Amino acid sequence: MRHSTTHCPRDLSISLICLALVLGGPAVAEALPITRPLVFIQYSIPDDPQAVLRGNLYRLDPDGTISNLTNRNDVLVRDPEVSFDATRVVFAMRVGPDTATWQVWEIGVDGSGLRLVSRDPAYNDMDPSYLPDGRIIFTTDRLRWSDGYENVPTAQLSVMDADGTDVEVLKVNTAGHLNPVLGSNGMIYMTQWDFHDRRQEMNEEHDDLDVNRFLLWQVFADGSGLDHPAFGAHTIEDFTPGYVEVRERPNAPGTFVGTFGSGDTQELSSFSPDRLIFVPGNFHTFEGAQLVRMEPQPNQNDDTIIGLTPSVGDEECEEGDEECEEECEEGDEECEEGRGEIQGYWRSPLPLADGRIVASYTPDLLENRDGPQPFQLWIMNDDGSGQELLYADPALWSLQAVEVIARTPPTVAEGEMKPLYPYAIVNAFDVTLRENDQQPNPSPGQITEIRVLREDVRTPNTHDQQVDEGTGTGAFDPWDDPDTEVIGTAPVAADESFAVVVPIDTPLTWELLDAAGNVIVRERFGTELRAGEIRQCAGCHSPHDGTEGSTTNFALDSPTNLSGQNVDLNGNGVVDLLEGLCETMPQFCSSTIFADGFESGDVGQWNISVP
Repeated sequence: MRHSTTHCPRDLSISLICLALVLGGPAVAEALPITRPLVFIQYSIPDDPQAVLRGNLYRLDPDGTISNLTNRNDVLVRDPEVSFDATRVVFAMRVGPDTATWQVWEIGVDGSGLRLVSRDPAYNDMDPSYLPDGRIIFTTDRLRWSDGYENVPTAQLSVMDADGTDVEVLKVNTAGHLNPVLGSNGMIYMTQWDFHDRRQEMNEEHDDLDVNRFLLWQVFADGSGLDHPAFGAHTIEDFTPGYVEVRERPNAPGTFVGTFGSGDTQELSSFSPDRLIFVPGNFHTFEGAQLVRMEPQPNQNDDTIIGLTPSVGDEECEEGDEECEEECEEGDEECEEGRGEIQGYWRSPLPLADGRIVASYTPDLLENRDGPQPFQLWIMNDDGSGQELLYADPALWSLQAVEVIARTPPTVAEGEMKPLYPYAIVNAFDVTLRENDQQPNPSPGQITEIRVLREDVRTPNTHDQQVDEGTGTGAFDPWDDPDTEVIGTAPVAADESFAVVVPIDTPLTWELLDAAGNVIVRERFGTELRAGEIRQCAGCHSPHDGTEGSTTNFALDSPTNLSGQNVDLNGNGVVDLLEGLCETMPQFCSSTIFADGFESGDVGQWNISVP
């Protein structure tokens, strides 16, 4: 794959916009190949990745007219999303110095009615998006947790009312969440960063169980149901970034486009509110990478993607290098896959209602050019073909376009959270049932107990306090893996099942132990459960289709309580959350998992509803 040396649309006459770029003058308004307005952000071009930026929210109309909606010289804007009725835009904005926090704001698509939504300037609120009832999902660093890579604050999935009140943190993953948005199925989709790095030095080889992944997950609107990635592998040897800025395709519900960072060509950018956008990408690309299409399948454990643009990091062919210059033979799909018309660095893909895609593009690495070239808005077909320059300003970056179009709100999937129960239950039917994890498949009877661990959450506040007091260099050093605290063990039943009552809203993981206490399997991806959740699976990292493994579930008859809560208030020997469960849902209890009426796939749903 080669970098194109021509940055105007190929096989097309040079447009007035492209000509303006070449001549260095302002773009001339002309009719554009879009049918509806776009709102997007434009930034002044920084000199280096650490530069203080300034930028506003803009609207681009189909006739080529450009309007500055926020129109201030002391702000930086990010993360715009349009309301379902297409009259308002919610976004994050930082006002004043670069030490100010990000806050959620709202404005009319015509630039009227600018208002502050966030109520607490002590915290960063970002990535806002509307729910049909007017509430706003977003990410916030209110917990003041920090990541294991650079020890800076991370932001967790949260929700608030339209006026900024009643803030609730929905998920508590330690490394944080990105780009939450409501899907057509009523679930909230977001990228979750899972990070565990057990190296002592950056030049050491990774432990096989290290993980550094940005995968697409989905949860119910109450934050429950985080059981398995909606897309992306979480198996061994996956210390590579992943998928960000993921959006559902309106013309193909259930499929997505996103920005993909490959571990072979990319480094990990910090998940810090002080950075421009939190995307896995090379520090010199300002988070540009490859655009891909994702088509999730049930119980999927791999990363089968469709490239819409070329992979990043490919060098331009030297003159006379025939092997490099050799074109794909006609019909060679493997060779042709991912080859768009324009090579370079892409981000912020937006699937339009008509199926086409608008995305931001820059031609080259920052470190390889004399001065930073702007991200431009380009448009392409949904398969990546027909890439054409849509809009560019030679003095500004153009990023994060969103289409101004009215949409029918989906029915929100509310979830299975039950606030009356201050605990949750994890239940697996068969600890010997594993698939595609490259860890050992335990033999029958080998696993005697599971050990449940709580991640020791780090906070930048603790770090700063220790530094200020002169008592040390901080609680955690960069790249220092979070410590874990054992909260207890639970026996594995004779049928290889286990059931544990666990704390809620707490980052947890677990290990499978043999009779000598040896760790046979370690679950590397943590999980968190909300009040009253019951997570069930056929086995740890199992096929999840309900067709294999144990046909009994003895452990659920008497779960081990590690929650620290009184789970049997009436003293009848049954966990209150499980009262009546076997009568109403016998397929999940005792020896009746595969009883009449059980359908393949039921177990894989994990979350079950208890009356």
